[in-house]
Amino acid sequence: TYEQAVELYGSLKIREQQLDRTNQILRGIYQIAKGLNRATIQQEVIEGVLDRALELPDVRAGWFSVYVGTNGNAKDGSDFKLVGARGLPPALEAPGAMEGDCLCRRKVLAGEINRSMNVTECERIKNAKGETYGLRSHATIPLKSGDKLMGILNLVGTEQILFSDDDLAVLNGIGNQIGAALYRCKMHEHLEELVEERTAALTAEIAERQKTEEALRKSEEKYRTIFENSVVGIYQTSIDGEYISANPKLAHILGYNSPDELIAGVKDVNRQFYVKPDRREEFVRMVEEQKLIIGFESQVYRKDGSVIWISETGRGIYDPDGKLIGFEGITIDVTELKKAEQSLRHSYELLNLTGRMAKVGGWEFDIETQTLSWTDEVYRIHEIDPATRLSVDEAINFYAPEARPIISDAVQAGIESGTPWDLELPFITARGRKIWVRAQGAAEQKNGKTVRLYGAFQDITERKKAEEQIYILAHMVKSVNQCVSITDIQDRIIFVNETFLKTYGYEEHELIGKHIGIVRSPNNSKEVVEKILPAT
Repeated sequence: TYEQAVELYGSLKIREQQLDRTNQILRGIYQIAKGLNRATIQQEVIEGVLDRALELPDVRAGWFSVYVGTNGNAKDGSDFKLVGARGLPPALEAPGAMEGDCLCRRKVLAGEINRSMNVTECERIKNAKGETYGLRSHATIPLKSGDKLMGILNLVGTEQILFSDDDLAVLNGIGNQIGAALYRCKMHEHLEELVEERTAALTAEIAERQKTEEALRKSEEKYRTIFENSVVGIYQTSIDGEYISANPKLAHILGYNSPDELIAGVKDVNRQFYVKPDRREEFVRMVEEQKLIIGFESQVYRKDGSVIWISETGRGIYDPDGKLIGFEGITIDVTELKKAEQSLRHSYELLNLTGRMAKVGGWEFDIETQTLSWTDEVYRIHEIDPATRLSVDEAINFYAPEARPIISDAVQAGIESGTPWDLELPFITARGRKIWVRAQGAAEQKNGKTVRLYGAFQDITERKKAEEQIYILAHMVKSVNQCVSITDIQDRIIFVNETFLKTYGYEEHELIGKHIGIVRSPNNSKEVVEKILPAT
C-alpha cells in the first residue's frame, strides 16, 4: 500500500542517512590519515587534524591539547598545553577561557577515559561566560602512541550524543594514528634511535588504515545491496535527462527487463518519459529552488506506451564548485492509489450530495487534540463558512438557550462513560434562523477511556413543521362534532374520532384493525347502521 511504501521509504531514508553519515566519517578519517603521513612536524599534524576534523558531520569546533607532563607521574590537567583550536565561540575565545584544568583532562590522566568517549556536557563550555553558539558536548579522543599519552583531541557539537559507538571505535583508531604521528614527528631528529618504535608505529598506522578502508568497503557493499533489492525505484540522471544508474525495481515499474535496458532505451526523460510536456523542466526548477522535493507526482510512459502515475522524491547532485550536474531520487508507482483516490473522491461527492438532499451531515471530536471536525452539510446547517474552526463550547452555543444544558450533559456523558445520545432540539443558525435539529452521538473507547466522539447532525425543521400540522389536523378531526372514520384499502378501520365513539358506544380498541363490516353487527340498531354506512 501507499502507507507501507511511505513507511518503507522513511526507513530507507533513515538508513541512507545513517550510511551517508558513516561514509562521511570514514572519508574524513581517511583524509586525516593521509595527512598524517605527509606531516614532518607536530604543528602540521595538529593543523591538518583540526582542519579535517571540522569536516566530520555535526562537528562545529575542536581543540587540540598535547601532554607536557611525564608519563606515569601525571598530577592534574595543567600537564596539558592547548596547541590548536578551530571554530571556538566567543565565550571560549575570551582570555583565560581555555586555560587550566578541566574534567576530561583529569579523567584521561586517571585512566577513566582511555578510549574515545562522548562527554555529554563539557565542563569548560558550561563554565564559560558569553555566547557559546549552542555548543554543549564533545567527543574526547585520547591520543596515544603505544602506551605513551601524547595528547587529547576534543571534537565539539550541539548534539548531546555526538557520535555512535561504532563511530567512536573508528575515532579511537584514528586517535592512535594521530598519537603515533605526533610521536613520530617529535622523535624525527632521533630517528636512528627509534627505528624499532617507528616501525611499530607505522605498522599500527597501516593496520588502522586498512580497517578504515575495509569499513568503507563494507559500507559501500551494504548500500549496493539496498540499491539492488529495494522495493522502490532508485535512480540517478544527468542534467541532460539521461539515466546514469537505475535499480531493478525502477526498471520493473517502467516495464523494462533490466536497468541496462532502461538506461539504453531512455535518452531524454522529458520527451520519452513524462506525459505532460515540460514536466522535467518543472522538476528541475523545483529542485533548484527547494534542494529536495518530496511527492512529485506525474503521469509517465512505460516501455509499452501505457501510462502510469508515479511519485518521485529527488534532490540535486552538485560538483565541488556547487554546480548542478544531475539528480538522484526514488520512484514509487502510485497508479492504484490514484484510482483509489478518484473512487474515494466520487464516493465523497455522492455522499455530500446525498447529505445535502437529506440535510444530514457527520461530525467527530478528537478528545486528545480537542479537534472538532464537520462535513460540509453540518456547516451548511449552521450557515457558516466551511473554513471556520470551532470549539465544542462554541458549537453548543448554536443551540437554543433552553437546549444547551441538555446537549452539554449528553456530550459530557459521552466523554465520561461512552453513553450515546439521540436528541431533537431547537437551534439558532449563524444568520439567526430558528430551526430544529436532530443530534446523534456515540463514543469510541480504548482501554475503557473515550478517545473520540462522532455522530450525525440533521436539519429536521420541515419534519417538525409537518408533525405540527398533522397534530393540529388530528386534533381538529378528533374534536369535530361529525362522526369520522378512516379505513385502509382492505376496509380495516385505522381511525375513528371521539364523536364516532360516543355516538355508537364503542371503545377505540374495539374498532381499530377491525373490518368496517362490524357496524353491521346485530348489536347495532337498524337506525345506527343506516347512519354509519353512508359515512364509510
